[in-house]
Amino acid sequence: MGKDVIRKYYQGIMDQIQIEVDLINSNFNHNGLKGEGNENKIKEIIKKSIPAKYGVDTGIVIDKDGNQSKQCDIIIYDKFSHLQLLGLSSVKMFPVDIVYAVIEVKTTLDKTAAIKSIENIKSVWNLNYIKEAFRAFPTDPIEKITKDTTIFENHFTSPPIGIIFGYSSKTMNNSTFKKWFDSKENFGKEHLPPIICCLDQGILIKKSNDY
Repeated sequence: MGKDVIRKYYQGIMDQIQIEVDLINSNFNHNGLKGEGNENKIKEIIKKSIPAKYGVDTGIVIDKDGNQSKQCDIIIYDKFSHLQLLGLSSVKMFPVDIVYAVIEVKTTLDKTAAIKSIENIKSVWNLNYIKEAFRAFPTDPIEKITKDTTIFENHFTSPPIGIIFGYSSKTMNNSTFKKWFDSKENFGKEHLPPIICCLDQGILIKKSNDY
């Protein structure tokens, strides 16, 4: 019964999002206004869904060498480590080393929007983040030499996660939808975002080099 309550709760939230998005899209002809309204709705939901230590905003991502990404629709970052000085101008800046994820939001996804979203995420992944390795105690020990000795796992820093979110798509064919993100020849396998969500298609999750 508990799981059913949670399912109904989240279904109610999704229904509410859809109602508000339909209201925005039916009342505004200007694509910029539609896009901004839809981005704000997703930001609102994310802020309510993650701990307070994470910040959710819009801006550009920068690295220690002064390189910068394209404008990102949504940036999820370490709120406690972000310098307020970087948010005083109309365009906010976020150091890549404190950014957890960037999300590209599209009112309607098609091939052109997919390519633009991948380009924006690629601009973040091209930044020079600090590359370090650290050891962590594994949940399940990798190997035990003796009963008192455990080999630790090595973890490596990585660029922010890239996510594409669309409210709808211009195709009802899932194979066509997946082909929009099969752009290895243009972007390289490493530049394809690991998570793509579209309300009328479902969720694509990258496993190895395929979705």
